[in-house]
Amino acid sequence: MADKIATREAYGKALVEFGAKYDNLVVLDADLAAATKTGMFKKAYPDRFFDCGIAENNMIGVACGLSLSGKIPFASSFAMFLAGRSFEQVRNSVGYPHLNVKLGATHAGITVGEDGATHQCCEDISLMRTIPGMTVINPADATEAKKAVEAAINFVGPVYLRFGRMAVPVLYGDDYDFQIGKGVVMADGSDVSLIATGIMVEQALAARELLAADGIKASVVNMATIKPLDEALVLAEAAKCGAIVTCEEHSIIGGLGSAVCEAVAGNCPVPVKRVGVKDTFGRSGPAGELVKYFGLDAEAIAAAAKEAVAGEAVGHIAAREAAKAGVDTAAKVGAKTAAKAVTGAVSKKIMTGVVATVLAVGAVTGGTVAAVHAVNQTKEEAPRESVSTAYASKAPEKPHDDDIVLPHDRHPQLSQTEREAYRAYLELLERVALPEEELLER
Repeated sequence: MADKIATREAYGKALVEFGAKYDNLVVLDADLAAATKTGMFKKAYPDRFFDCGIAENNMIGVACGLSLSGKIPFASSFAMFLAGRSFEQVRNSVGYPHLNVKLGATHAGITVGEDGATHQCCEDISLMRTIPGMTVINPADATEAKKAVEAAINFVGPVYLRFGRMAVPVLYGDDYDFQIGKGVVMADGSDVSLIATGIMVEQALAARELLAADGIKASVVNMATIKPLDEALVLAEAAKCGAIVTCEEHSIIGGLGSAVCEAVAGNCPVPVKRVGVKDTFGRSGPAGELVKYFGLDAEAIAAAAKEAVAGEAVGHIAAREAAKAGVDTAAKVGAKTAAKAVTGAVSKKIMTGVVATVLAVGAVTGGTVAAVHAVNQTKEEAPRESVSTAYASKAPEKPHDDDIVLPHDRHPQLSQTEREAYRAYLELLERVALPEEELLER
């Protein structure tokens, strides 16, 4: 089993090691040197360590002054105090003049454990991402934490480094090449991409094994730098897999999940499921139990991945293919794509049973109808009734059962053609027991 080391521990050791290499490196703390592990640096270089007391805001001001005098200051405290309490000073005194100040935030996320909600900062990434010019790094293990510290030293500009209290497995060797702004593909796959950051990389790798048992091939990406995000890698994963799950020990609002959604929305829209803390505060308890309680473990990631794959990017694919082939064949393209997605979901044991099939068909048909609607909207010269009558003719004489709410009931602006297309695709529900070849032919 791999050794387990907390990233805060690696942070303290890295400061000591690089203190010998960079004589302009200085460290500040706010009366938490024992917990943040900057006490190691204090012992090695007492004349380059500044304990500012329980006055984080003042500490930021001191760090700014040291930066302006040619030093490379690492201001350290708990994430709750560094990103939360000192946000104004970080924004106006560090971010606005774009000073070369490094922020070493430990005890981030819910794995602070028994300290409870007041100390479990799950909003820090969101806060730091909003500051113009701020680089945000969340290492996955001790090796990456050490590499990230040196990268921050050599990077000119403000950097926020996030470290954890809980010991986590060492995933990388000493030859690991960490680069700011670059994600790392740790395992390849073609069905869904698990994009994780920080301690969640370990959970994502475990989830990949669970998914493999069900025939789902998942790739795992370690996205240590959340800002600037490696958008090229995110889009490549979206195009390759067609579905993404983000994994973070942070609120799903404003963190990695939000950053990934922002990247894919305007470039390669695919389903994105966000695994993280869901708009709630933390609570006191053992760190490992809290990971499970808040749905951040491998099982929760695997479940989210199955949902993402079941609703694979049919709307995107159908819209793209329909745009190539023309409105007249949009229904055929959509039907084939939908059939393939449904049978694929069933064959991979993503879901079983009638309810699961309804969900899968609902996802793919909804996406296809949306694609037809979008194409019709953008091609006004094409008759709105030009969708293949071969599919439209399959629509039943009467609407479906009264208790079924069809999209056109909620969206009366849909054309008659789009309604007929939806009814035709719903018939796939009655054919899911057939072989895929027959489904595709029909």
